Amino acid sequence: MVNKVSSRHRCRNGLPLSGLCAEVPPQPPQLEPPFALTTVSVTDIGNSDLRLFLQDMYTSVKNKAMGTLPNSVSHGEHGVVTIQLQIHKDGKLLYLPKVLESLDSKTLDHHAVAAIRTAVPFDKLPASSPAPIELHLKFFYNMPPSAVDHDAR
Repeated sequence: MVNKVSSRHRCRNGLPLSGLCAEVPPQPPQLEPPFALTTVSVTDIGNSDLRLFLQDMYTSVKNKAMGTLPNSVSHGEHGVVTIQLQIHKDGKLLYLPKVLESLDSKTLDHHAVAAIRTAVPFDKLPASSPAPIELHLKFFYNMPPSAVDHDAR
């Protein structure tokens, strides 16, 4: 036999009325993560398949970035930083990452560059790929990529 509980005998959260109602706080709405990363462009790679390399590079940079988010981001600072980098066959950078676009936040610019620098060296490029390859990475702080960048890959 199933006991039905009327709506007037339910807590605000929809559970049946019991002594536990007051102990179940309402859940806050799910917020966008404070940080996102996209690969914006890659040099012509011919017939090379860089998917695994790019996936590993992306994961490494994103993990470094998430682990070192500036306090200002947790307090709502927002912005987009585009970084240019060139990666040699051995997975090392040819030069320091360069800020291409920014909202002039030195904190966010520094964080984006530092995330890349601490993620290096990356895995070696596949033998069939040209070297070096150039990437443009967009770092989104408290902004979903869809709100700003419709060309992200």
